[in-house]
Amino acid sequence: MPGVPTPPGHIRPDPEPRPDLPTLGQSTVCKLNDGTERQFPALCDYLQHYVSQGIVRDRQDLVENYGHLISEIFFNWVTTGQLACLFAVKLAKKPRENRWFPIVKLEALNDGEQLGPNLSAYLDAASENHEASAIILPDVVGQQDIVKLVNLLCADPEQRWYRTEDGIDKDPSGKLTFVGLRWILKSGASVNYVLGFTDIETMPQTRRSPFTVLFLRIKEDKRTEERREDGRMQVHLADLDSTFTPQKIHDTVAEATKKTRKNLVEPHLNLAARARVTFSIATAEAHELCAPRIVKLEP
Repeated sequence: MPGVPTPPGHIRPDPEPRPDLPTLGQSTVCKLNDGTERQFPALCDYLQHYVSQGIVRDRQDLVENYGHLISEIFFNWVTTGQLACLFAVKLAKKPRENRWFPIVKLEALNDGEQLGPNLSAYLDAASENHEASAIILPDVVGQQDIVKLVNLLCADPEQRWYRTEDGIDKDPSGKLTFVGLRWILKSGASVNYVLGFTDIETMPQTRRSPFTVLFLRIKEDKRTEERREDGRMQVHLADLDSTFTPQKIHDTVAEATKKTRKNLVEPHLNLAARARVTFSIATAEAHELCAPRIVKLEP
C-alpha cells in the first residue's frame, strides 16, 4: 500500500530477465580446446540492445540509472553457458524462483574499509530468504581495481572477509597470482568460497562476464562433501539445489558439465578456473595485495 514503510531487512526482488535478450549480438569469441569456436554476448552487445530500444543512452547511463538492468545482464549472461556450468545455465533462467539475489553496488571502492561490513549487511539480510547472491560491481574495472577491491574487503574490521592461499595450487609459470577470497556467514559457523567474475585477460574465458561480480553461497545447507576451514564448514555454489531430478539426471548433467568445462577452459588457466580461486591476476600487478590469511584445512 502507498505510504506503508518497507520493514527492516525486507528484500524486494527485481524483475525476471526479459525473454528477448538471448537474441542479441555475440561479440565474444571463445576458442575451444577441440579446435572449434563458440560466440557469446559481451557488454557491448547488451548496450547496443538497450540503446536501440531507447532504454539507455550509453554505459554511463546504464550504470548510474538502471541497476535492475545490470543484474538482468549478468543473469542472462550466465544462461548463455560461457561459464561452462550447465546447472548454472538452468538456475539463472529463473533466478528469483531459485532464490538468487542480485546486489548492484556502485562506487564500491569509495566505501574504504567499510566496504566489507556494508556488503556483509546486504548478504545477511538476503540470507533470510535467498540461497545465493551476486554482488555486481560495475565500477570495478581492470586488475588494479581488483587488487583494491580485495584489499578493502580484507581490511574488514569485522574480519568476515579474507583471502587465503592455503589449498590453492600456484601457477606453474609464476606469471599469475591466484586470489582465494572468503566470506564468513552470519552465524560464524560457515565460510564461503567466493566465485569471481571480471573481464580481464588473466581470467579464464569461463569467468569473463560483462561486469565484475562476486558470487556467493549465503546459506549453510550442505549438499556436497563436508570440509572445514579454521573449524568452519566450507560452503559454495555447488551446495545449491540443482533442481535436476531424479539423481540419475543430476549425475548426467554433472558429467556433461565436466566435459563442457574441459573443452572451454584454456589449458594454461585450468588452475585459475577452480572454484576455490576467486580471481586470477598478473603477478606483476599482485605486489600490492594484502597478506593472505593462514588457515587450517580439515578433510
